[in-house]
Amino acid sequence: MAGNDKVFALDGSHIIRSFDGGATWSSYPTTFINSWYMGIDFPTPSTGYACGGTAFGEHRACIVKTIDGGLTWDSLTANVISGYALQAIDFVDEQTGFVASDLNGVMKTVDGGATFQSSNGTIQGWVLTLTFVNAQVGFAAAELGLGSGTYSYTIYHTADQGATWTPVHVDVMTNVTGLSHRRINKIQFVDNDNGFAVGGNGTFLRTVDGGLTWSASTLSPPTELTALLFTSPTTGYTNTAGTVQRTNDGGLTWTTQLLQPPAVVRAIAFANDTLGYAIAGDAIYRTANAGGANSISDHARDAKLVLYPNPAQDQLWVQTPTNTSRTHMEIFNSIGVLMLQGIVDPAQAIPIAFLPDGVYQMRLLTDMGSSSAPFVITRTR
Repeated sequence: MAGNDKVFALDGSHIIRSFDGGATWSSYPTTFINSWYMGIDFPTPSTGYACGGTAFGEHRACIVKTIDGGLTWDSLTANVISGYALQAIDFVDEQTGFVASDLNGVMKTVDGGATFQSSNGTIQGWVLTLTFVNAQVGFAAAELGLGSGTYSYTIYHTADQGATWTPVHVDVMTNVTGLSHRRINKIQFVDNDNGFAVGGNGTFLRTVDGGLTWSASTLSPPTELTALLFTSPTTGYTNTAGTVQRTNDGGLTWTTQLLQPPAVVRAIAFANDTLGYAIAGDAIYRTANAGGANSISDHARDAKLVLYPNPAQDQLWVQTPTNTSRTHMEIFNSIGVLMLQGIVDPAQAIPIAFLPDGVYQMRLLTDMGSSSAPFVITRTR
């Protein structure tokens, strides 16, 4: 999330923050063991919350809170919610907020995170993201397995602060595989009427009637869309094929904006119509002209990543940093599709025989930060 001077970004087990528009950065490591952050929200300039998960064998969700504008953060350890992770967080005021929990659905607090209660209602499946338009109206996206490789991806609507939920968009997909799906990763509203959503297989959704109906289209190439930020009902940004995509007509057409140096974009935030940031690879990119991006910082990358052999064939070894207590890796193909993720054990090779020949990027998340490195798979003898 971004303001004109204050910027917060999530990078594995750290909250990265800048109080001078990106000129300098510092980071806050999580107080939870083996965890990382996935969502952040500030209902007021001073009060903020971040959520995430700990899928490194402990399998629990985590929440932290700041009351001084992000200078310090305290863990709400009394409210560790069971499950792998809290995927998203949104507070409608300083005390009332919601989190998207994979195993527990929508959870609600009315006391600033001191306690959380289920607000799931009739939602079925794992809740992947949520957003509230105002104090009463909100939307949540869920994924439900129906068996035999068939899944439903549903957007739910509430008009009573989560007391009840009604499905307003249902997408049933057959022959779903790990990389072929249409789960919804982000939802955003710019006003009471105009909303947008992005997801797998290049899925882009738009509503102009307050979420009652949604129209669908596909960005090409159909990769995983994880970033979404609209500054108006017509101007917006998302990520695909390792680039930023911009629309000036509400998503009818898109224009590619290249990053220098190129990198896989994971998140986008704008402080106003022209000032924006993108997290990509090992860098945070900044634009002051609505898309003329420049890398302003690569943050603090103490976690050096060494891959061997490179080129590789069926196995890949990872040399992790010393003094690192946990290591999580993600492998992306050349167009930004997540191909593999998991925990790195330096004593064991990573099996990559299922990956076709090509160029890949590995991203390493550790307690010291993150780093990435390219590698090549070739089996030509």
